Amino acid sequence: NTTKHTPGKWTADRSAVCIKGENGGKTIIADCDSSEHARLIAAAPELLEALQVCQQAIAVAIKIFGFNGFESWVALDNRTRAAIAQATGTDHA
Repeated sequence: NTTKHTPGKWTADRSAVCIKGENGGKTIIADCDSSEHARLIAAAPELLEALQVCQQAIAVAIKIFGFNGFESWVALDNRTRAAIAQATGTDHA
């Protein structure tokens, strides 16, 4: 998966989301109304990557074990695919 978001390590600095430049300086990529929102947004690339790994594991489990009695796994698969699609701007089918 090739990401289309701003590359680099995202960090929260008060109510701003920043990336470190090559010269060590910071570039603000988002202004937020609170430090809590900035921390959540700064974690987004890592959260997306973790969710993609989880979705792959869920898909493998469904393929191995099938759907017998695991409707909640199918629902979880659908939820993870939808969240990834929302984050990446792609279709989750």
